[in-house]
Amino acid sequence: MVEEFPLIEVGGPPRERGRQDGRQAAERIALGVAHYTAQLERAAFDREAIRALVYDYSYHLEVIDSPAPRDYPEGARLS
Repeated sequence: MVEEFPLIEVGGPPRERGRQDGRQAAERIALGVAHYTAQLERAAFDREAIRALVYDYSYHLEVIDSPAPRDYPEGARLS
């Protein structure tokens, strides 16, 4: 049987919503990190190679989603 995902409710500005999500999903996040770390280690990635991969990936996410994590004043245009 597949375990259901928990309902996570958040509110407030983007940064606070992210913090609330991270706190409520901490156990699932840790399981995901452990799962992917084990897969990468089986593929002969050492800890430093995994760190470099995560850093590179997170950099690209920041570039792609750069407006998303910022708290903009109400009514601000993001175009």
